[in-house]
Amino acid sequence: MSKDSFELCPECHSKKIKVRGGCTVAVVGIFFIISGIFILFFTSFGLIGVGLGLLILISAPFTKKTSFCKSCNNSWQKEKMPKQSFDSFYSKITGVTHDNEDGSSRQKLLKGCEVDQKLSLEHSPNYYDLNAVKVLNNSGQQLGWLTKRVNKEIAGLLNAEEEVIVKIKEFTGGTKDRDTGCNIRVIKPVDGNKNYDYLPSNIFKKAEEQRIEGNVEKAEELYLKSINTGELTKEWQEGNPDHRPYKELAKLYYHTNRDNEAIKALDRYIDLCNNDSEINDLREKISKREFRRLKNKYK
Repeated sequence: MSKDSFELCPECHSKKIKVRGGCTVAVVGIFFIISGIFILFFTSFGLIGVGLGLLILISAPFTKKTSFCKSCNNSWQKEKMPKQSFDSFYSKITGVTHDNEDGSSRQKLLKGCEVDQKLSLEHSPNYYDLNAVKVLNNSGQQLGWLTKRVNKEIAGLLNAEEEVIVKIKEFTGGTKDRDTGCNIRVIKPVDGNKNYDYLPSNIFKKAEEQRIEGNVEKAEELYLKSINTGELTKEWQEGNPDHRPYKELAKLYYHTNRDNEAIKALDRYIDLCNNDSEINDLREKISKREFRRLKNKYK
């Protein structure tokens, strides 16, 4: 793994960047002045070159820095261009021999990719690995998984909505005797003041934040994700799974007039643990509609 400080092209994410600013403009101005002086020995038109050079030289301190990408010829300007610190490392895509749930062949999808093609990542926790990260092609189809060696930190970066850049480095195999494999280059931002480790309860915490902010649909999605991944049930208390995501999801359904969905959410927990008095009491109250709906908090 190599750490460096550099700027990336916003278009192709290449680090082959050349920056031109006031110094470049000043050099051009000096060139015009010298050329004008030389021409003055032969004709008065040299004054034009000297005058133009002086104007260019005066404008140099006010010239904004412009970055040029040598790979795609893209150019852009920024008022301030602080260099970002990155970690760059190479890895491979795992699970490339399996087919996707929709029946698509990952081997065929890989053969449709090219070297230097940009891929995307998606944090997709499951019961077996809360830090699992999918590797997707440009169409959003899964090519495989990121290796477990690095997926914990990458999952944290993705949850923090940091941009992680992935490009295909090379293909391996692809013969009659060997399946096609894929090595990738991963570029991730680094901030020494932040800890991007993915914590097991992050999904539930995010669901709570969305509920408090009034984003009911997003909160519902995250509560279900927390339940489906089993993130809070990995270490059961006295043999019972944590009931918090089931309870909060049921309350969300109840306060948005979806009583049947609330009952189903609680029954799903009761199927796992039928001796939780708090959940049983909540189910009874919801079925009898014994407490007031907080509609203003669940818009």
